[in-house]
Amino acid sequence: MGKTIEIHYPNNFRLKDTKTLAQHILDHSSVVLVGMKRVGISNFLRFFLNNTAVSEQYFRNSNLLFFTVDAHDLIECAIGPFWTLLLKRMTDTIEESNFSEVLKKQSREYFLESIQLKDTFYTYDCVQKLFSQISGEGFYPVLVLTRFDRLLPAFTPEFFANLQGLKDAAGKLSYIFTSYRPLEQLKPDVFTPSSMSVFAHTQYLKPAESSDAEVVLETLLNRYAVHMSDEHKQILLHSAAGHVQYLHLEVIGYKDSLVKENSSFSLEQLEQNESIDLQSEELFEELIEKEKQLCIKICQKEELSDLDLKNADYLFNTGLVTKNHEIFSKLLYTYIEKTASNHTTKPREFSRQEQTLFNLFEQNINRLVERNDIVETVWPDQAEDGVSDWAIDRLVARLRQKIKARSEPFKIVTVVTRGYRLEKV
Repeated sequence: MGKTIEIHYPNNFRLKDTKTLAQHILDHSSVVLVGMKRVGISNFLRFFLNNTAVSEQYFRNSNLLFFTVDAHDLIECAIGPFWTLLLKRMTDTIEESNFSEVLKKQSREYFLESIQLKDTFYTYDCVQKLFSQISGEGFYPVLVLTRFDRLLPAFTPEFFANLQGLKDAAGKLSYIFTSYRPLEQLKPDVFTPSSMSVFAHTQYLKPAESSDAEVVLETLLNRYAVHMSDEHKQILLHSAAGHVQYLHLEVIGYKDSLVKENSSFSLEQLEQNESIDLQSEELFEELIEKEKQLCIKICQKEELSDLDLKNADYLFNTGLVTKNHEIFSKLLYTYIEKTASNHTTKPREFSRQEQTLFNLFEQNINRLVERNDIVETVWPDQAEDGVSDWAIDRLVARLRQKIKARSEPFKIVTVVTRGYRLEKV
């Protein structure tokens, strides 16, 4: 799950969320952690899984063993690669844990045979057997599937049945899924409301409280060796409003602008930041139409009807709309207000990120540019933490539109699951 700088967070970081999740795990229950895109679920889980104070306080002598699979590590979002990645993570964890040499040898053999056979059913069978053997040695496995919603195109009733089958094999296996929506809303024909009520609890993760956001900010400032005044810190904290990715992008933008401690800095500079604008667009565009219209009404200071409030459960549960009926962040508020006004112009010139992406494509004309290459070139400071598929696809879409508007003699071809290729026309 990336660098574990969160191990240095104070013991009371997101205390309420920690207590709730820990109790579910101690009860051997499964949980779907739900929050708006990039709000900080991965950040919280890195703290939860790696901070020694958490394990000491909640899991001492519990014989829990955590296995983590990040769907962002999948080049191809399909069931076969998912089971292979899970088996690899299990093999690695078993190798590093206090298991018998017999089980370690067995896990290695399972993985090597699965790679050779390339048979999804066999790979799943190996995973099932390993969980059964782990339980047989007195451990209670917890399978952490982060960014699970990325597998949405591969969700089938058979896949859900396989997940349930692992619980049957292990006895007391718990899942921790992370998703930007409850699973039964993403794929109701697979994760039905009735089955999910038995299979897993839903725990919403809202933007961080101010004290927790300060912890995240200080960690980011140390990570990027950025120094700023208390006044500037308050501008960042207030505008991000506890959304971890907003904070991350603000610190990177602050660093890139080479703002000195005594120079002027304002909210307007953040609102004009291209990466922050793209993040706001992602948050807004992932809403369903009824939720978008409700957010627009809030920005336009319109009174909300009972029907509006009935359609706002997700917005309130995730904290995107506060209990005072306000958009949680000024950055998102400004974006929605600008979008709703229809006064935005569509410039033909490439933005900085679009130009960087176009240069990368042009340097590799007629050759595949992998998605990872795009991230490392356009977002070098974010590559380590991962950039969402949505952000990559949206930036490419913007570039496509401008290439067409400028009558450039090029077209961008999508190579499914891999990346893109620039071709002359």
